[in-house]
Amino acid sequence: MINQLVDFIGFVIIGIVIAIIFDFFRALRKVKKIPPFIVVIQDIIYFIIATLVIMYGIISILDTNMRLYIFIAIILGCLIYFNFFSKHVINLYIILFKMSKNILEFIILPFYLSIYLIVKICIIIKKIAKKCCKKFFYVITLIQKSLKKKKIKVKKRKKKVLKNEESI
Repeated sequence: MINQLVDFIGFVIIGIVIAIIFDFFRALRKVKKIPPFIVVIQDIIYFIIATLVIMYGIISILDTNMRLYIFIAIILGCLIYFNFFSKHVINLYIILFKMSKNILEFIILPFYLSIYLIVKICIIIKKIAKKCCKKFFYVITLIQKSLKKKKIKVKKRKKKVLKNEESI
């Protein structure tokens, strides 16, 4: 009888643990807007975790013997948790999520700023290179035009010289 009472209390605790894990996902959904398909994935993850916790409890506490009272104990543990502790634990989770978000932003901020600076420097270098290239191409086109003019003058001179030689 005492062993069954200890087993019952153990499964009440397992019910509380399952409810705490459930509140973790609820708090996560309150802090961040999550798309419906990710909610489905989170639900699947929750049910896998809950199943593993219950199976571990059955294997370790009952030595793989199934009893009806374990399901009653799990439900009782969930009810006790949801009625007395859930609101406080959800608030604690929300505070922890917000703190971890702030800490993560604080850690990532230097990397973000350095990437931002690198991008800005690259943009400035690109603008300078564009201006230089425009000037460079402008100079090249001027040189080409002047060379064309010189070629035309040289051709005209050659024609004049050839005409003068012919006339002589």
